[in-house]
Amino acid sequence: RLDGTPDENTAVVRTSAFHFGTWSVNEGDKSLTVHQEVNIFPNADGVDNKRSITLTGDELKMSNPMASSGVPVQSLWRRAK
Repeated sequence: RLDGTPDENTAVVRTSAFHFGTWSVNEGDKSLTVHQEVNIFPNADGVDNKRSITLTGDELKMSNPMASSGVPVQSLWRRAK
């Protein structure tokens, strides 16, 4: 990271998302809400993001229909064995 050019460093930040906080699950509408306490982008501090989820066996699929990129994003998490 110390040897990156300004353009390379900008590209990394623009394609990354970092936040911390808590989350909650709503079993009724099969959603997960991420409560962002702090985000790499200060205008997203305190913002809640809701994602649709499905859990099948050891796989959790999450859909974010309102990603900052402007396109829906899906992610797949698998339980470690």
